[in-house]
Amino acid sequence: MSKMSKKCYCCKHAYPLFMFHKAVRFTIATDLGRNRCCRICVFRAAKHPVVRWNTSVKDFEIVELTFKQRIKEFFKL
Repeated sequence: MSKMSKKCYCCKHAYPLFMFHKAVRFTIATDLGRNRCCRICVFRAAKHPVVRWNTSVKDFEIVELTFKQRIKEFFKL
């Protein structure tokens, strides 16, 4: 595995770095500044309700994403 690829924590496949969203905070040096799960695993997990941080009220909320919203999340850089 080279420096330009990373192994997904969920599916254990090695993907190039663009297949991982950039991590905002709490990063580990071995994660190369990216999230631990690839975009494909995040897309699959978003079928079920997801927990999001709502910055306006500073609290967590449960959100059910539509298929269109899931596609947008997949391609978001």
